[in-house]
Amino acid sequence: MRIAIYTAIFGDKDELKEPLDFESNNEIDYYLITDNKKAKTYIYKLLVKKAIYGDITKNARFYKLNGLEEFKEYDYVIWHDGNLRIKHVFIKELVSYVADSFLATFKHPDRKNFYQEAVACVKLNKDFSLKILWQSLIYYLKGLPSNFNPQLYETCILVKKMPMYNETFYDLWWSQILKYSRRDQLSLPFVLFSMNTKISTIPGCRYENIFSDFSPHKNNIYKQKLNLTVFNVKWVKNLSVKIIKYFERRRS
Repeated sequence: MRIAIYTAIFGDKDELKEPLDFESNNEIDYYLITDNKKAKTYIYKLLVKKAIYGDITKNARFYKLNGLEEFKEYDYVIWHDGNLRIKHVFIKELVSYVADSFLATFKHPDRKNFYQEAVACVKLNKDFSLKILWQSLIYYLKGLPSNFNPQLYETCILVKKMPMYNETFYDLWWSQILKYSRRDQLSLPFVLFSMNTKISTIPGCRYENIFSDFSPHKNNIYKQKLNLTVFNVKWVKNLSVKIIKYFERRRS
């Protein structure tokens, strides 16, 4: 069994943290995808890639969903966000949660559906409010229910079963990020609903699990570069929240 573990850090958003309790073996390889040629790592294999998008978060999301050609030779591929530190000794246990599916991730600890997550993203300036509102309208018109089960996931760790997992699934997921919000947690429920498919869950959440340690992002300068706080004025946010909550009630 061969396992690839990878993350992507663009624009100095995070500082890579080497895995805890690492022991070298022939089964597990670590990869860092970055635009920083001077990134320092002793365990991850450095893969320098030019930024594709002006939004540094979207660059990481591209590799998060699409991976790399190099990963096709592995049996399992594990993504982790750049602000997580992987615990090496639990890797094989982590892989076990994808045994009955093609993908496993955390269930969201705080919210239950797309509409609640959309409201939270608007309130927290995670993306442009009107973009999230537009995405909510489209999903509402396409019938996405608020009580869809499985409902909402926290995608900071993705365990993918190879070979090349499920290309149609990831193609649709990525297309939603290109069309609407960059927030992959927003588009995942719609993709699952559209394809009438399910994925597996990993116990725990971003802040509390046995597989990784969490740290805040090194910086949030990407929000300022996108002028999120400028365009997300109070009345736009309030109106967006009210409309999205209306969609949730109508789809309950």
